[in-house]
Amino acid sequence: MTSAKGLSSIRDILYNPFSTDGFAKVVKGLSICKIWQRAVGPNIAKKTLPLKLAGKTLYVTVATSTWMEELKYLKKDIIKKINNDLKEQTVEEIVFRLGAIAENNTSKNQPSAISRQPSKHQLSQKEMDDIDRMLKPIKDVGLKETIKNAMVNKRKQTLDTIK
Repeated sequence: MTSAKGLSSIRDILYNPFSTDGFAKVVKGLSICKIWQRAVGPNIAKKTLPLKLAGKTLYVTVATSTWMEELKYLKKDIIKKINNDLKEQTVEEIVFRLGAIAENNTSKNQPSAISRQPSKHQLSQKEMDDIDRMLKPIKDVGLKETIKNAMVNKRKQTLDTIK
């Protein structure tokens, strides 16, 4: 569901991952996270974390006010690098916000330490085919696999809740 400001909540996107709008936002957000270190360099990546993409505005959490001030001067270059890497005009503005960043923050996502019970449900072949069809335009194999796993796990979680 879209709010008056045109933003969609993460909950709405995840509960309806098969919507075109929600799917496109997830793919763009994950793409930015994946290229972030390459766009800003390893030193800045350790002190920053892309938080969300709302329209064409990227919100980034920054560890210190000193870094936040420095990034204001680099904003245009960062936007240019992101858009060049993604080969489309995805980001037009970056808003830097002060916040906590994990000390060992890297561009690679670490698996959660929280263990979950395995699902008792399996997706039908039709559901798997639908997911594969939606992911077909994504060229990056790693990104495609990450999104596929997220979609399958979300669907299984939904089935576990319903039954």
